[in-house]
Amino acid sequence: MMTPDTIVMEHSMPTAVLVAACGVAAALIVGSTMRMLRLDRVGASLALVRMLWLAILGWCLWMPVRREAVREEVRPRWLLLADVSASMTNRAGAAAMTRWEVARSVLEQLWVTRIRERWAVDLYPFAEDLRERRDPDARADLVPDGTATHLREALLKLAALHRGQPVAGVVVLSDGLDTRETRDDWAAGPWPFAIYPVQIETPAPPALRPPDVRIDQVETALRVVVGWNSRMVVTLSGEAPPDQAVSIRLFRNDQLVQEIPTQLSEGGGSRDVVFQL
Repeated sequence: MMTPDTIVMEHSMPTAVLVAACGVAAALIVGSTMRMLRLDRVGASLALVRMLWLAILGWCLWMPVRREAVREEVRPRWLLLADVSASMTNRAGAAAMTRWEVARSVLEQLWVTRIRERWAVDLYPFAEDLRERRDPDARADLVPDGTATHLREALLKLAALHRGQPVAGVVVLSDGLDTRETRDDWAAGPWPFAIYPVQIETPAPPALRPPDVRIDQVETALRVVVGWNSRMVVTLSGEAPPDQAVSIRLFRNDQLVQEIPTQLSEGGGSRDVVFQL
């Protein structure tokens, strides 16, 4: 917060120095005129021109300088990180409200207004990337239209933006889906600020959670020999219940060619699936 202080009008040089300089200059003009010129009409005219020039110069030196003091109050910040991915529009189980409606209700609670009395509060929406900072009062303009939830990248960019600034904490409103992380231990940090995730839904038991699996990479030979076998290696990442297999299917011209079932650990990990072509 910046508040303008009293505007001070003062000379750029001390007044005594200006008076002394003008007095010495006037004495030199009068002395040089009396020594070099006769005090006739021409000499008096030249002396008058010199004195007029000295008066203009003294007036310029006498002009005051405007100094405006601005006082800036630096307060610690609270950062609100709101997930605006499309998965926030879904309902968790039999809940009456969507995840986004729950997150909006949290942002509309009284605690947001109270912390703004002591701290500076910024709202950052994120999905596949961290978006521009917004005022918390503009939360009604947010629309959950993102295609992914890159939570770790958003936190890293938030830390980079506020490096060297006092941050009291970060409040995270997210469903945590599709974080593009192979394991869950990345959240342990270390982080340069305290992170407070708000539980916007009751988590389901591990056995009832659907698999969270994605394809990270597909590798195959760039050159093959007709009639010989080649391999296609597909790298999977994510997590799945231990008793639930994930089927990886390979299609050619909309026709199923191969199907390979595999399993991922409950805590998260990656695995390679090999197709023989």
